Amino acid sequence: MLNTIRYAERIYYDKKREWNKLIDRAMAADFSWHVSARKYQEMYDWLIG
Repeated sequence: MLNTIRYAERIYYDKKREWNKLIDRAMAADFSWHVSARKYQEMYDWLIG
């Protein structure tokens, strides 16, 4: 985990453009419960046929 934090720090300070792309992708992703619930429902439906 510490390596990941150090990697993020390097990107933040040394590669600002890549950092901003990462932030844009993260902000565009939908992490709502609605999306998660739909994925679980799809999985359960697939499992029970």
